[in-house]
Amino acid sequence: MFGVPTIRSDIQKKGMKSVGDPNNYGDEKPAVALLFPEKFSHMGLVPEDFTLKRPKEEIKEIFEKIGFGYKIGKFLGIY
Repeated sequence: MFGVPTIRSDIQKKGMKSVGDPNNYGDEKPAVALLFPEKFSHMGLVPEDFTLKRPKEEIKEIFEKIGFGYKIGKFLGIY
């Protein structure tokens, strides 16, 4: 009645977004994110990655991959 909405939630998003597709499906970053990206975005991280609660095994694996292999007692103390 009043035109087409800016963010198109009334149509289904295609698999891959094409450069020729002018529709905004609500998953695009705002201009401020392009001008001032997050600190760790160049590594593929988003702010939510730092607030996720991770299990002990995953944290231990992360430490081992960056070169800090702790024995189980010391790791549990750190955890």
